[in-house]
This record gives sequence, C-alpha cells and structure tokens, in this order.
Amino acid sequence: MKELWVPIVAIVMSFGAPLVTIVLALYYGFRKRRLLSEERISAIEKGVSIHSLTASSSRRMLRHAAIMLAIEKGMSVPPLPEEPPRSRIPLAWGLIFTGLGVGTFIALWVAVGIRVGVWGVIPFLIGIALLIFTRILADQEGAIKREKESQGEAQ
Repeated sequence: MKELWVPIVAIVMSFGAPLVTIVLALYYGFRKRRLLSEERISAIEKGVSIHSLTASSSRRMLRHAAIMLAIEKGMSVPPLPEEPPRSRIPLAWGLIFTGLGVGTFIALWVAVGIRVGVWGVIPFLIGIALLIFTRILADQEGAIKREKESQGEAQ
C-alpha cells in the first residue's frame, strides 16, 4: 500500500505545483491592478493630479476611467506620456535568439557533432534578422523625429 502513494503524490505534485503557481500569479496580478485602479480613482476624487498615466495596452481601461472621472470632476486631464521607442523589444529578442543559436550550435556540435549542431543556426539567423529589423526601425523612428523637428523649426 505504501508503494502506491509515491506515484500518486508525484503525479499530483507535478501537475498541482504549476497549477497553483499560475493561479497565484493571476490572482496577485489582478489584485495589483485593482489596487492601482482604486488608488488612482480615489486620487482623482480627492482632486490630486495624476502624472503617471501609462500608455500600456493592458491599462487602457484604467486610463480611460481615470480620464473620464477627471473630466466629470472638472479637472484638467494630464497629457499622456510618450510611448517608449518600439525598437527596444526586437533588440532584446534579437540578442536572446542570437545567443541561444550560438549556444545551441556549440552545445550540439560538442555533444553530437557538426551535422546536428547546424540546427543552432536557425535561432541564430532569427536573432540576426531581429537585430537588422531593430536597426531599420530605429532609422525610421530617427527619420520621423528629424522630420518633426524640422517642421517645428520651420514654423
């Protein structure tokens, strides 16, 4: 009978532990957003100006509710902050994939051989493509910024 408990506990723990982790992460993430929302709404009701309304897509509802409440109270709506440059995200993933590709290539080459190690080239090339995309995106953002500055000087 004792031998039966070992596999049962192993199966329950192997599925239960990740499930509990996911549930707790979702609960505390929701709790944090709810507390943040309540804090901002109470600050607006008291007449305190809010300077840090984010442009994050996950907080659009919160931003909209805060702006609508500020308008109802007759307060001035603070300007939205500029979004961070989009070129940072592909840069991070490009570096990750490039490193992953090099690491995979070396590990497989040493462990199995060059014929299997070649599979590490795939994530490496994906990383290189993301780095090239980042460069192109940064150049486009720089051109847009220069164009806006030149229009501002012309006026």
